[in-house]
Amino acid sequence: MESANRQEIINVATTLFRKKGYTATSIGEIVNASGLTKGALYYYFSSKEELAFAVIKQVKEYFDNEIFVLAQSTNSADVVQRAEQFNAKVEVFFSAHTDGCLLANLTLELGASYEVFKNEILDYFQKWEQCYCAFFSNTCPKEDAKILAADALASVQGCILMYRASGDLAMLKRQHQNIVRMCSKNSKN
Repeated sequence: MESANRQEIINVATTLFRKKGYTATSIGEIVNASGLTKGALYYYFSSKEELAFAVIKQVKEYFDNEIFVLAQSTNSADVVQRAEQFNAKVEVFFSAHTDGCLLANLTLELGASYEVFKNEILDYFQKWEQCYCAFFSNTCPKEDAKILAADALASVQGCILMYRASGDLAMLKRQHQNIVRMCSKNSKN
């Protein structure tokens, strides 16, 4: 029961932070939406900041275990298939989370003042970029793969931002098709 309450608080905070933003979401709103007491929230989390770290950790763990893992194979024969699976999982995730990428939203919302969350957020984006690099390094030199990966991540995040604004995943799907084409057409030979 205890861990269920903790998880419920994290889930509610995730939804509210994604929808309203970190700053605009009050502890009271999290308590009301979770159906728990303030005391219960403070039993698990000493502050809103600590709760935000738990939210960030949960998002990162999901991506590590469900999406980023798809890029870890070193078998170059299936790089296109892995990229397609990776992209499909990203699309499914964001189609269920129409308020966009929580960690990108936090970065945009908090700007330079996000220093407290900076390392966790950068780690998340670096892992995502490393996934693209793993796809591209099978088909082009490593330094080129790094550049393509950084550009791909920036483009995908821009598409996710536009999806939040428009509700249309078409731009993200097109960018994902471009990534798959780049995985298959660039050749080291």
